[in-house]
Amino acid sequence: MHKLGIVFLGFLLPVLLIVKTFMFPLYLLMPFPKQHAFLTSYIQSSLFHVIIWFFYYCLGVRIIFSGDKLQKSDRIRLMISNHPTSMDYIWLWFLQHHQCSTSNMRFVVNAQGWSFKILPLIGPIIEQIVHLFLFKNVKNATDRCMRAIKRTIAYFKKVKSRVTLVLYPEGGTLYEGSVSKSKSFAERYNKTPLNRLLLPREKGFTEIVKHAEIDSIYDVTLGTPEMGDGKLAYDMGLDKLVMKGIYPKTIHVHVRRFEVNAGNMDTFVDDEGNSPWLRKIWEDKEKLLESFYSKPVENRQFCDSADSEAIKFGKRKTGKLFFSCWFWSAGLVSILFCAFTVPLFAKVWVGYLIFSLCYSALQFYGILPCGLERIVIGLAGISAKDKIK
Repeated sequence: MHKLGIVFLGFLLPVLLIVKTFMFPLYLLMPFPKQHAFLTSYIQSSLFHVIIWFFYYCLGVRIIFSGDKLQKSDRIRLMISNHPTSMDYIWLWFLQHHQCSTSNMRFVVNAQGWSFKILPLIGPIIEQIVHLFLFKNVKNATDRCMRAIKRTIAYFKKVKSRVTLVLYPEGGTLYEGSVSKSKSFAERYNKTPLNRLLLPREKGFTEIVKHAEIDSIYDVTLGTPEMGDGKLAYDMGLDKLVMKGIYPKTIHVHVRRFEVNAGNMDTFVDDEGNSPWLRKIWEDKEKLLESFYSKPVENRQFCDSADSEAIKFGKRKTGKLFFSCWFWSAGLVSILFCAFTVPLFAKVWVGYLIFSLCYSALQFYGILPCGLERIVIGLAGISAKDKIK
């Protein structure tokens, strides 16, 4: 393990442990949906802030932005992006923090197999915050996705919260296995394979567009100058940061905004439930990335310098980052103090963590029929009748 990886894990794991501890008393607030949603969103935002702080101030990562800015008037926005590495979530946190707020970000997550849902510490946290979990490989996947989307959107309407749904249509990162599967799929169904992208999976996208009542779609293209020819991202993931200390120093983010309304819905989804629009977007994205990676490393950018800007945080945004660092540092000191001086607290704390690990194991083996997000939504008064309207 690289020394930078040790620093990163030594920074991240205690923060996750504190977040997990702070989520415990919020179970008591589940019957009060607005208060619960406000506090869990704040905790998520603070968690994202400290990770942004680490990459921005400690590692010196630069984000170069170009294109359309996020509109604060959006009530429900859908953000779609290519997914070259396992670190791409972080760059979208940068973008959202710079132009909006990370508190209302919700990722579209796979509900089956190896997903964030079954990870110890992380899984129960994202369930309680109510991210959107979709099933892909079950017989009634379409129906289950529709119900999951509708009840999740009904929940955010209930708590009167704006939401940014983040979807990676490719369903995986650019490693050899997924690239090979994507090309095999293209050959089998007579589709044109892509070189720097995976073929997008249309079903999740079309279900969200049809049922999530979104106001706009933001097409995000990520480019990393250090990523060779852009065809494989084996040396740019979180595992490489931990094991080898390798991480991208500069990331280019290009954004295009598309307004969605009842009048142009057929532009994004056809009568058969497919999305030629999404396929065209990915073809355009492939051309953009081909142009990006064909340039010398030092000249790689999506737009001219006059149309691009390095993301820099103003005083208020910077203050939030540093306050979050102070907040979690104070939380760590408080938890450790109570654990060593209050025997009852220590027993409850350890028992809670053990229970969380067992819960994640039950999720992994499919023993539990539903996750915490279903309980949160149910206690908010979203009934079976409400979710299928």
